[in-house]
Amino acid sequence: MDHLHLKFEPDDEWHGELFATVTAEGFAGAGSAWFSTSELREFASAVSAFPLSAECPPTLSGGLGGNATQPPQTTMLLRLDQHDALGAVRITVQLATEVWINQEQDLARSMTARFLVNYGYLGRFGTALSDLLDGHTSEAVLASTPA
Repeated sequence: MDHLHLKFEPDDEWHGELFATVTAEGFAGAGSAWFSTSELREFASAVSAFPLSAECPPTLSGGLGGNATQPPQTTMLLRLDQHDALGAVRITVQLATEVWINQEQDLARSMTARFLVNYGYLGRFGTALSDLLDGHTSEAVLASTPA
């Protein structure tokens, strides 16, 4: 079974660092990014919606802001898309390390994993993510739908 585990460490009441660990079919990765708690609450609400918006799928993306010489870097991306007419939902998880000099010098690492979930699992995940932000649980887990 494939899994996405999220943990949250608040910096203050408005922001914090979200940590993700994903395992999918023998692939694994871990990463983190900083988010506002309001952005995370909006994502938790969006993943609990039925049906998911095809025009604006629930997406959470964070990383390092760019500047005049460097483009912004995405260190974490979570995206949910409708997968088929039977109601399966595909989650895409992209995780990457921060690059400060260049990819080769920093020995940059990245991974992308995808797996399928159903709406029941998404509803529980949305609730778990809200509970995580409220400090009622230590992690939110999204597991793949059994084959």
